[in-house]
Amino acid sequence: MAIRTLSWAAAPTPRRIFYIIGVVLVAGGLAAIPAIGVSLIYAEGTTALHLGATALVTAGSGGLIVLAAGRPERLRPKESFAGVALAWVSVIAFGSIHIS
Repeated sequence: MAIRTLSWAAAPTPRRIFYIIGVVLVAGGLAAIPAIGVSLIYAEGTTALHLGATALVTAGSGGLIVLAAGRPERLRPKESFAGVALAWVSVIAFGSIHIS
């Protein structure tokens, strides 16, 4: 008698994890838009330019990752947890980019 493994117990695939990372990077890049608007209201053009460049790099990289990975057919909890953890590390890394 063969033992069957459950679908949620299988190893996570990198494609699914990269998809999650890409989606969170796009969301992180778009989250900088209000900060750009506030810096423009207070006439801080260079700050807005730097925030815009960082947001563009972050969202652009995330979009390329999403396009390269493709939408997965199904996400399992293990992949979701791993993807979100790595995605937030990626957002922190992209947020620390200093473009001047």
